[in-house]
Amino acid sequence: GWQNPSKIFLVGLFSAAGLGLGLLAALHADDLVTKGLKRRGLRIALVFLLAIILVIGFTSGLLAIQYRLYYAQWHEPFLSRTWMFQLFFTTLGAIAQYGIFGIRYHGIGALIIIFGTCWWATRTRH
Repeated sequence: GWQNPSKIFLVGLFSAAGLGLGLLAALHADDLVTKGLKRRGLRIALVFLLAIILVIGFTSGLLAIQYRLYYAQWHEPFLSRTWMFQLFFTTLGAIAQYGIFGIRYHGIGALIIIFGTCWWATRTRH
C-alpha cells in the first residue's frame, strides 16, 4: 500500500536530499582527501568513493530520523535507558533497511551525477 504517488515522491525526496547533502559534504572535503595528489584519475576516484560513502550515509541518516519520528509514539520516555536502546535499534533498523532496499532508488542517474560532480571538482584550477 505504500506505492501511491505521494509515498513514491517522499522516497524520491529522501534520495535526492541525501544525494545533495552527500555531494556538498564531499565537495567540501575534496581538498582534504586529495591534498598533494598529482594524478587526476586518482583524485577523481578518491572523491568519487568519498561521495558515494557520504551520499549513502546522509540518505540513511535522513531515513533514520524519519523512522525515529514515526516510532517515537511507541517509545519510552526521553533519555531513559529503554529509550536509548529503542533509539539505537530503530536507527540501526533504518540503516539496514536502506542498505538492503533503498540504495537502488538512487539509480544510475545518481552515479552519473556523482561522477560528473567529482570530475568537475577535481579539474585543474588556474
